[in-house]
Amino acid sequence: MKKFFRYLFWAVLLGVLAGALAWKYLQRPPLAVTVDTVRRGEVIETVAAITSGVVVPTRQARVAAGTVGVVRQVHVEEGQQIRAGDLLLELDHAELDAQLALAEANLEVGRTRLAQAEEGARTARDVADIEIRRATTALKQAEVDYGRVKELYDKSVISRSDYDRALLALKTARDAKAAAEAGRREADVKAKEVDVARAGEVQLQAARDAAAAVREKAFVRSPIDGVVVKVMVRAGEAVVLGMPLAYVVDPSDFRIEAPFDEANLAALKTGQEAII
Repeated sequence: MKKFFRYLFWAVLLGVLAGALAWKYLQRPPLAVTVDTVRRGEVIETVAAITSGVVVPTRQARVAAGTVGVVRQVHVEEGQQIRAGDLLLELDHAELDAQLALAEANLEVGRTRLAQAEEGARTARDVADIEIRRATTALKQAEVDYGRVKELYDKSVISRSDYDRALLALKTARDAKAAAEAGRREADVKAKEVDVARAGEVQLQAARDAAAAVREKAFVRSPIDGVVVKVMVRAGEAVVLGMPLAYVVDPSDFRIEAPFDEANLAALKTGQEAII
Protein backbone atom coordinates (compact mmCIF):
# COMPACT_ATOMS: atom_id res chain seq x y z
CA MET A 1 0.00 0.00 0.00
CA LYS A 2 2.87 2.31 0.80
CA LYS A 3 4.40 1.65 -2.62
CA PHE A 4 1.13 2.66 -4.25
CA PHE A 5 1.04 6.02 -2.51
CA ARG A 6 4.71 6.54 -3.29
CA TYR A 7 4.14 5.94 -7.00
CA LEU A 8 1.08 8.14 -6.92
CA PHE A 9 3.07 10.93 -5.29
CA TRP A 10 5.74 10.85 -7.94
CA ALA A 11 3.18 10.65 -10.73
CA VAL A 12 1.36 13.72 -9.42
CA LEU A 13 4.65 15.58 -9.00
CA LEU A 14 5.74 14.82 -12.55
CA GLY A 15 2.33 15.87 -13.83
CA VAL A 16 2.61 19.22 -12.04
CA LEU A 17 6.08 19.83 -13.40
CA ALA A 18 5.00 18.90 -16.93
CA GLY A 19 2.02 21.22 -16.65
CA ALA A 20 4.21 24.06 -15.42
CA LEU A 21 6.65 23.60 -18.29
CA ALA A 22 3.85 23.44 -20.85
CA TRP A 23 2.26 26.58 -19.41
CA LYS A 24 5.62 28.44 -19.57
CA TYR A 25 6.21 27.31 -23.18
CA LEU A 26 2.75 28.45 -24.23
CA GLN A 27 3.41 31.87 -22.75
CA ARG A 28 6.48 32.52 -25.16
CA PRO A 29 5.87 35.08 -27.98
CA PRO A 30 5.58 33.70 -31.55
CA LEU A 31 8.73 33.63 -33.70
CA ALA A 32 9.12 36.46 -36.32
CA VAL A 33 9.17 35.03 -39.82
CA THR A 34 10.04 36.94 -43.00
CA VAL A 35 7.82 36.08 -45.93
CA ASP A 36 8.59 37.06 -49.54
CA THR A 37 7.37 36.22 -53.01
CA VAL A 38 9.53 33.86 -54.99
CA ARG A 39 11.00 35.61 -58.06
CA ARG A 40 14.03 35.42 -60.40
CA GLY A 41 17.11 37.29 -59.18
CA GLU A 42 20.90 37.56 -59.41
CA VAL A 43 23.26 35.11 -57.84
CA ILE A 44 26.70 36.41 -56.91
CA GLU A 45 29.48 33.88 -57.42
CA THR A 46 32.71 34.24 -55.53
CA VAL A 47 35.91 33.50 -57.45
CA ALA A 48 39.05 33.64 -55.36
CA ALA A 49 42.44 34.64 -56.75
CA ILE A 50 45.42 32.34 -56.36
CA THR A 51 47.46 35.07 -54.67
CA SER A 52 46.89 38.65 -53.57
CA GLY A 53 46.12 41.19 -56.32
CA VAL A 54 48.12 44.30 -57.10
CA VAL A 55 46.69 47.79 -57.70
CA VAL A 56 48.39 49.31 -60.78
CA PRO A 57 47.70 52.48 -62.77
CA THR A 58 45.98 52.06 -66.12
CA ARG A 59 48.32 54.61 -67.74
CA GLN A 60 51.96 54.67 -66.77
CA ALA A 61 55.22 55.56 -68.46
CA ARG A 62 58.73 54.40 -67.73
CA VAL A 63 60.60 57.19 -69.48
CA ALA A 64 63.90 56.02 -70.95
CA ALA A 65 66.88 57.79 -72.51
CA GLY A 66 66.68 58.25 -76.27
CA THR A 67 70.41 58.85 -76.62
CA VAL A 68 73.67 58.64 -74.68
CA GLY A 69 74.98 61.52 -72.63
CA VAL A 70 75.40 63.10 -69.21
CA VAL A 71 72.50 64.47 -67.18
CA ARG A 72 72.76 68.25 -67.16
CA GLN A 73 69.74 69.11 -65.03
CA VAL A 74 66.70 67.42 -63.47
CA HIS A 75 63.63 69.65 -63.71
CA VAL A 76 61.10 67.70 -61.58
CA GLU A 77 60.81 66.14 -58.14
CA GLU A 78 59.14 62.94 -57.03
CA GLY A 79 55.46 63.52 -56.30
CA GLN A 80 55.24 66.50 -58.66
CA GLN A 81 52.14 66.83 -60.86
CA ILE A 82 53.05 67.25 -64.53
CA ARG A 83 51.42 67.52 -67.94
CA ALA A 84 52.23 65.64 -71.14
CA GLY A 85 55.18 67.33 -72.83
CA ASP A 86 56.60 68.82 -69.63
CA LEU A 87 60.39 68.69 -69.40
CA LEU A 88 61.56 66.05 -66.92
CA LEU A 89 65.30 66.40 -67.35
CA GLU A 90 67.88 67.35 -69.94
CA LEU A 91 71.19 65.89 -71.01
CA ASP A 92 74.23 67.93 -71.91
CA HIS A 93 73.64 69.24 -75.45
CA ALA A 94 76.56 71.60 -76.15
CA GLU A 95 77.92 69.37 -78.93
CA LEU A 96 74.44 68.84 -80.33
CA ASP A 97 73.90 72.61 -80.36
CA ALA A 98 77.06 73.00 -82.44
CA GLN A 99 75.99 70.29 -84.87
CA LEU A 100 72.59 71.93 -85.29
CA ALA A 101 74.18 75.35 -85.84
CA LEU A 102 76.45 73.88 -88.52
CA ALA A 103 73.53 72.19 -90.23
CA GLU A 104 71.56 75.44 -90.20
CA ALA A 105 74.54 77.35 -91.66
CA ASN A 106 74.92 74.76 -94.43
CA LEU A 107 71.22 75.04 -95.12
CA GLU A 108 71.50 78.81 -95.42
CA VAL A 109 74.37 78.40 -97.91
CA GLY A 110 72.28 75.93 -99.88
CA ARG A 111 69.36 78.33 -99.98
CA THR A 112 71.65 81.11 -101.21
CA ARG A 113 73.01 78.87 -103.96
CA LEU A 114 69.50 77.95 -104.98
CA ALA A 115 68.46 81.61 -105.14
CA GLN A 116 71.53 82.44 -107.23
CA ALA A 117 70.87 79.51 -109.56
CA GLU A 118 67.25 80.54 -109.98
CA GLU A 119 68.24 84.14 -110.70
CA GLY A 120 70.93 83.06 -113.18
CA ALA A 121 68.54 80.70 -114.97
CA ARG A 122 65.84 83.38 -115.11
CA THR A 123 68.28 85.96 -116.52
CA ALA A 124 69.71 83.50 -119.06
CA ARG A 125 66.22 82.56 -120.20
CA ASP A 126 65.15 86.19 -120.59
CA VAL A 127 68.33 87.11 -122.52
CA ALA A 128 67.97 84.05 -124.74
CA ASP A 129 64.35 84.91 -125.52
CA ILE A 130 65.33 88.48 -126.46
CA GLU A 131 68.19 87.30 -128.64
CA ILE A 132 66.02 84.75 -130.40
CA ARG A 133 63.34 87.33 -131.15
CA ARG A 134 65.96 89.81 -132.40
CA ALA A 135 67.75 87.17 -134.49
CA THR A 136 64.48 85.90 -135.91
CA THR A 137 63.44 89.40 -136.96
CA ALA A 138 66.87 90.15 -138.45
CA LEU A 139 66.86 86.84 -140.35
CA LYS A 140 63.46 87.51 -141.83
CA GLN A 141 64.60 90.96 -142.95
CA ALA A 142 67.84 89.55 -144.37
CA GLU A 143 65.90 86.91 -146.32
CA VAL A 144 63.62 89.59 -147.79
CA ASP A 145 66.60 91.81 -148.69
CA TYR A 146 68.49 88.91 -150.22
CA GLY A 147 65.51 87.89 -152.32
CA ARG A 148 65.11 91.40 -153.69
CA VAL A 149 68.86 91.85 -154.37
CA LYS A 150 69.07 88.44 -156.05
CA GLU A 151 66.19 89.31 -158.33
CA LEU A 152 67.88 92.55 -159.30
CA TYR A 153 71.22 90.82 -159.72
CA ASP A 154 69.68 88.19 -161.98
CA LYS A 155 68.38 91.01 -164.12
CA SER A 156 71.85 92.58 -164.11
CA VAL A 157 70.48 95.68 -162.48
CA ILE A 158 73.00 95.70 -159.57
CA SER A 159 76.62 94.76 -159.30
CA ARG A 160 78.15 91.58 -157.97
CA SER A 161 79.43 93.38 -154.90
CA ASP A 162 75.87 94.44 -153.94
CA TYR A 163 74.75 90.84 -154.30
CA ASP A 164 77.67 89.57 -152.18
CA ARG A 165 76.85 92.03 -149.42
CA ALA A 166 73.22 90.86 -149.36
CA LEU A 167 74.32 87.21 -149.29
CA LEU A 168 76.78 87.95 -146.46
CA ALA A 169 74.06 89.72 -144.47
CA LEU A 170 71.82 86.64 -144.88
CA LYS A 171 74.55 84.30 -143.63
CA THR A 172 75.30 86.62 -140.73
CA ALA A 173 71.60 86.69 -139.75
CA ARG A 174 71.45 82.90 -139.90
CA ASP A 175 74.54 82.61 -137.68
CA ALA A 176 73.01 85.08 -135.25
CA LYS A 177 69.83 82.98 -135.10
CA ALA A 178 71.87 79.84 -134.46
CA ALA A 179 73.82 81.63 -131.72
CA ALA A 180 70.55 82.78 -130.11
CA GLU A 181 69.24 79.22 -130.15
CA ALA A 182 72.49 78.04 -128.56
CA GLY A 183 71.98 80.68 -125.87
CA ARG A 184 68.54 79.26 -125.24
CA ARG A 185 70.00 75.78 -124.81
CA GLU A 186 72.49 77.24 -122.36
CA ALA A 187 69.58 78.74 -120.44
CA ASP A 188 68.00 75.27 -120.33
CA VAL A 189 71.23 73.93 -118.82
CA LYS A 190 71.06 76.62 -116.13
CA ALA A 191 67.48 75.58 -115.45
CA LYS A 192 68.77 72.06 -114.75
CA GLU A 193 71.35 73.57 -112.42
CA VAL A 194 68.43 75.02 -110.50
CA ASP A 195 67.02 71.51 -110.08
CA VAL A 196 70.39 70.33 -108.75
CA ALA A 197 70.59 73.28 -106.34
CA ARG A 198 67.02 72.62 -105.19
CA ALA A 199 67.82 68.95 -104.53
CA GLY A 200 70.88 70.06 -102.56
CA GLU A 201 68.73 72.41 -100.52
CA VAL A 202 66.33 69.54 -99.76
CA GLN A 203 69.23 67.39 -98.56
CA LEU A 204 70.55 70.19 -96.36
CA GLN A 205 67.07 70.74 -94.92
CA ALA A 206 66.86 67.03 -94.09
CA ALA A 207 70.30 67.18 -92.45
CA ARG A 208 69.19 70.18 -90.39
CA ASP A 209 65.98 68.39 -89.32
CA ALA A 210 67.98 65.29 -88.37
CA ALA A 211 70.36 67.39 -86.26
CA ALA A 212 67.39 69.07 -84.56
CA ALA A 213 65.78 65.68 -83.86
CA VAL A 214 69.00 64.34 -82.29
CA ARG A 215 69.28 67.48 -80.15
CA GLU A 216 65.66 67.15 -79.04
CA LYS A 217 66.45 63.71 -77.60
CA ALA A 218 68.59 65.49 -75.01
CA PHE A 219 65.37 67.00 -73.60
CA VAL A 220 63.43 64.20 -71.88
CA ARG A 221 59.70 64.97 -71.69
CA SER A 222 56.73 63.23 -70.12
CA PRO A 223 54.51 61.37 -72.61
CA ILE A 224 51.42 61.53 -70.35
CA ASP A 225 49.68 63.66 -67.72
CA GLY A 226 50.36 62.34 -64.25
CA VAL A 227 52.58 62.33 -61.20
CA VAL A 228 56.33 61.73 -61.07
CA VAL A 229 56.63 58.62 -58.90
CA LYS A 230 60.38 58.15 -59.17
CA VAL A 231 63.39 59.94 -60.67
CA MET A 232 66.16 57.43 -61.25
CA VAL A 233 69.12 59.69 -62.13
CA ARG A 234 70.83 62.82 -60.86
CA ALA A 235 72.72 65.66 -62.50
CA GLY A 236 76.17 64.60 -63.62
CA GLU A 237 75.33 60.92 -64.09
CA ALA A 238 76.03 59.27 -67.45
CA VAL A 239 73.14 57.55 -69.22
CA VAL A 240 73.01 55.13 -72.12
CA LEU A 241 70.37 54.48 -74.76
CA GLY A 242 67.27 52.87 -73.25
CA MET A 243 68.28 53.50 -69.64
CA PRO A 244 65.24 54.24 -67.37
CA LEU A 245 65.23 57.84 -66.21
CA ALA A 246 61.85 58.47 -64.57
CA TYR A 247 58.57 56.73 -63.76
CA VAL A 248 55.30 58.64 -64.31
CA VAL A 249 51.79 57.37 -63.53
CA ASP A 250 48.31 58.74 -64.14
CA PRO A 251 46.51 58.72 -60.75
CA SER A 252 43.07 59.25 -62.27
CA ASP A 253 42.53 55.57 -63.17
CA PHE A 254 43.73 52.31 -61.61
CA ARG A 255 43.09 48.61 -62.10
CA ILE A 256 43.67 45.47 -60.05
CA GLU A 257 45.80 42.66 -61.45
CA ALA A 258 45.38 39.24 -59.83
CA PRO A 259 46.05 35.66 -61.00
CA PHE A 260 43.16 33.14 -61.10
CA ASP A 261 43.07 29.40 -61.50
CA GLU A 262 42.33 28.30 -65.05
CA ALA A 263 39.46 26.24 -63.70
CA ASN A 264 37.59 29.54 -63.18
CA LEU A 265 37.96 30.71 -66.77
CA ALA A 266 34.42 29.65 -67.64
CA ALA A 267 33.05 32.04 -64.99
CA LEU A 268 35.14 35.03 -66.14
CA LYS A 269 34.55 37.22 -69.20
CA THR A 270 36.13 40.40 -70.56
CA GLY A 271 34.22 43.49 -69.39
CA GLN A 272 32.41 41.58 -66.64
CA GLU A 273 31.49 43.62 -63.55
CA ALA A 274 33.06 42.50 -60.31
CA ILE A 275 32.65 43.34 -56.63
CA ILE A 276 36.01 43.41 -54.84
